[in-house]
Amino acid sequence: MTHYHLGVDTDCLPAGQAIPKADPWIHFGDGKTEIEMQLKPGPHKLVLQSGDDMHRTIEGLCETINVTVAE
Repeated sequence: MTHYHLGVDTDCLPAGQAIPKADPWIHFGDGKTEIEMQLKPGPHKLVLQSGDDMHRTIEGLCETINVTVAE
């Protein structure tokens, strides 16, 4: 079962590596599609990483976006 993890201010992990269940990763294994989060003003990198049922990364299933939070 594939599910998603959101990494805040981090990079995509290599294929086959376990995604930590702690900062900076947010786990979406319970079907959530939305969260509220507070980011400090300034630039941030958000990484969406797919994981298998053992929370291992899947090759080619990671995307990064950069955002800037206004003050």
